[in-house]
Amino acid sequence: MILSLKKTGMVVVAFLGLAMASMPHTASAQSNVALKIVTVDITAIRANAEATKGIKAQLLKIKEIMMAQLQGEEKTLREANAELARKRTLLAPDAFVAERKKYEQRVVAFQTKRQQSQKFMNDKVIGANNQLTSKMLEIIGRYAEANQVSLVLPINATIFAAESYNISAEVLKTLNKELPNVVITLPGK
Repeated sequence: MILSLKKTGMVVVAFLGLAMASMPHTASAQSNVALKIVTVDITAIRANAEATKGIKAQLLKIKEIMMAQLQGEEKTLREANAELARKRTLLAPDAFVAERKKYEQRVVAFQTKRQQSQKFMNDKVIGANNQLTSKMLEIIGRYAEANQVSLVLPINATIFAAESYNISAEVLKTLNKELPNVVITLPGK
């Protein structure tokens, strides 16, 4: 008979409880240390960080520049296609095929450039977010070490936690001081 996920979870918890209860209690240095737990709202920190605002603004500017370039090239390709259609009746079949092949190569090059631009944007977003996350985790780690925190939980993984356990405001303040901006560069700069 297959147990439901909820029943399976209850069985596992009950088994672990029995196993823990049957273990002999030994005096150790760790049993004298109080467990200190804090929570952190990583999503809110990311959303409200000064660096996030800077990242968004820079990415928007880069996207506008790249889109302007791509739109210019796309316009040139449309004009070349119209010119090619006009030449169709004027050129010999072999000459037209050669012109058409050149045009198709330009289209393929344009599509490749568009894909590279999208990959560039994706890579920059990932890189900037990784830099922000790395700094945030470093700050949380320093806080935990300085305050002898035993466990840091993401707030979205908790059912209930008193606000006094939430260190998000302190982490955000430190993050804004230590990483006010993430610089995103264009290729060739």
